[in-house]
Amino acid sequence: MANIAGLLKARLATPERILYRQFLEGGWREISAREIAAYAARWQAFLRAEGLAPGD
Repeated sequence: MANIAGLLKARLATPERILYRQFLEGGWREISAREIAAYAARWQAFLRAEGLAPGD
């Protein structure tokens, strides 16, 4: 596991595990591995649609 992508993949073995907490609008919000993976997938789709490829 040499990068952030590898770390995220390892964490997806327990997708409901809370990866971090963020303070928003007067309260703490817990964010799971599943939510982070979905967010990353949306960014990946956007970047590919813009013509970027792995290694760029």
